[in-house]
Amino acid sequence: MAILHDTRSDLKINCAAYKQSIDKNKHIMDRLGCGIFLAAIIIILSIIMFSGYSLISSLIIFGMSFIIFCKKHSSSCEKNKIDEPIYAKLEHGIIGEEYIANMLEKKLPDTYHILRNIIVVSNNSKAEIDIIVVGETGVFIIEIKHWLGEITGRIYDEKWYQEKTSKRNQIYTEKYSNPLKQIGRQWDCLENSFKNNGIQGTILSLLFFSNPETSLNITGKNHIPIFTMKENGIDDLIDFIINSNKIKLYGKRIDDIINILNTDHYK
Repeated sequence: MAILHDTRSDLKINCAAYKQSIDKNKHIMDRLGCGIFLAAIIIILSIIMFSGYSLISSLIIFGMSFIIFCKKHSSSCEKNKIDEPIYAKLEHGIIGEEYIANMLEKKLPDTYHILRNIIVVSNNSKAEIDIIVVGETGVFIIEIKHWLGEITGRIYDEKWYQEKTSKRNQIYTEKYSNPLKQIGRQWDCLENSFKNNGIQGTILSLLFFSNPETSLNITGKNHIPIFTMKENGIDDLIDFIINSNKIKLYGKRIDDIINILNTDHYK
């Protein structure tokens, strides 16, 4: 069993707090909306009663006031409607990362270390890396995507497309930044940081789609290995890490890398 250095707990706490904040805001807005609505009815009815308007004119005034109130209350709640999908994506991402990290911990030998949620800062650049595996066969950057549906695109495209089916059985498409470009920036940042700290070692980058309902249609030649739960599974990822023979790391060099990655500079 590998050694897991879990630095993701703070993000799980922040994610839960974020969801609580959304729920609290919705509750406040609902209560505030009801209070304002009742106050508005009382005020409008009072004006109507003492203004001398006819019944039809009074109903028109009341109806227009009611429409204006509904629009204002709807716009005030719009932010929560936008924030909920953001929270859902964040939560799904954490689920995928946690599952892969736990499987790596169980299946890799005890000479390997697994680090999560590492933020690397180097030469005025910054990168957040989901998982870094360090062991005798090298250093591995693993970017986890928990996307659902069919992913299409070309290796060098700026955007990839995700085709999904809604709860109403309607097919729709969302576009995301090409994760391979993100991985390239991660590699550059970690490589420069290692050089600045006098660390030499092979860094390999991997992309893993952790959702078993994901299928890929990516074209073009790529030097970054891509794994999916549906096609390759976790065993192929483990096999790739263990059988990578570009360089061997032992003892002190592994400890030096772990110590650097565990410093406050990286978290």
